[in-house]
Amino acid sequence: GGSLLCCEGSCMRSFHATRKAAEEAESECVSLGFTEKEVKDMPNFKCRNCQYNLHQCFSCGRLGSSDKSSNAEVFQCVNATCGYFYHPRCVAKLLHRDNEVAAKELQNKILAGESFTCPLHTCVVCKQPEDKSASGLQMAVCRRCPKAYHEKCLPRKISFEENEEEGIIRRAWRFLLVDRILIYCLKHEIIDDLGTPERDHIKFPDDETGRQSSTALRDSVALKRKKPSMAETYQSGTAMQFKRKAVLDSYSDKRKGQKFSKLKVTETSSCLTTEKKSVLTKVG
Repeated sequence: GGSLLCCEGSCMRSFHATRKAAEEAESECVSLGFTEKEVKDMPNFKCRNCQYNLHQCFSCGRLGSSDKSSNAEVFQCVNATCGYFYHPRCVAKLLHRDNEVAAKELQNKILAGESFTCPLHTCVVCKQPEDKSASGLQMAVCRRCPKAYHEKCLPRKISFEENEEEGIIRRAWRFLLVDRILIYCLKHEIIDDLGTPERDHIKFPDDETGRQSSTALRDSVALKRKKPSMAETYQSGTAMQFKRKAVLDSYSDKRKGQKFSKLKVTETSSCLTTEKKSVLTKVG
């Protein structure tokens, strides 16, 4: 949500361009780090993957060249609304899970230039294609892997609402994608502080590890959200009391030390005066 910058390349993705946009969205997303002036002065925007024709395989996550004029390694799904790329071997195995011969044939065909439709356009349960005009046949697509369901075929645990009693966490959202439902399938662990799986899934050409590890992001979010427990509050208060007492004791000791020093000086002066009088008496 929030203000997004859309890539005009083939990936069709959207990003929070500035830190301010990411903060306003309240989604704990990492921005691209542009300033508002840079965005305003930008005639058009292409992400680094599209700039350099280096895209991630949506199955294995590795980067590969998508430049068909120079030994392409990953190829884009032919569906006009799909921005995902795949290695021929990866997508062939997904489309022919139980038939190695058919998978190998498809792999070779893709390498030779034949188009393909990726698994996100077929329900993994009933094996039927999406039908946006029919109720219940709208596709629910995973945001982390090439798995899709018709809405009516969704497993019960991929829910639009959280149910603490049954241990069900929210994994599905309407209206975030055009004519589709966004889900995180059961393969992916949901991180409590983020409400999503780990956010280390995007890789840019000059950053193999991604823009920012979600582990670091999760830790920073947890730190911001953490409230001190009663024990921590008590310990903190007790620590402050001890600290205050230590300061007062130190000050008191210092004052006592000063008094003691003055007393010694007075006694010494008194002794010197007595000795001086004694000497003067003897001399006189």
